[in-house]
Amino acid sequence: AQMKFKPSPRFAKGFLLPDGRSARRTLVGRLLPQPKVELENGASVPLDDVLGQGFSILLRGAAADASAISRVEWDAIVPKIVLVLPAGDFSPVPAGIIVTRELDPRDWNAIPAGHVFVLRPDHYVAACIKLGEWAKRQSEIDALIAATF
Repeated sequence: AQMKFKPSPRFAKGFLLPDGRSARRTLVGRLLPQPKVELENGASVPLDDVLGQGFSILLRGAAADASAISRVEWDAIVPKIVLVLPAGDFSPVPAGIIVTRELDPRDWNAIPAGHVFVLRPDHYVAACIKLGEWAKRQSEIDALIAATF
């Protein structure tokens, strides 16, 4: 109406771990953008197809960063772990991690590199944590899971 845009939906309460950013700037509580990714076999698919159903942990970073998230053991939610590498990066990663690559870096502007995202089954962002803070913030996620499940 009147050429105004409807704001994207955002949860402010629930299975969320706030990141301290303003409501306008945070991805927490918002639907994760859906750029296309390249799979190991070269196929191009929407990120949603890789995430599938259930909880996910998404890291947009380098293969060396994958070791930080490969040891996640949350039995209550059993997350799928997905690593998004820059285009052309074929570095080895730890077993148990789904590897994808960016197709067009411009499509990833809304999803910051060097961050770990905990995604709910509806693909809304439950947590957005800088990779350097991941280890110390895992206890907060543990508490959130324990309070919910």
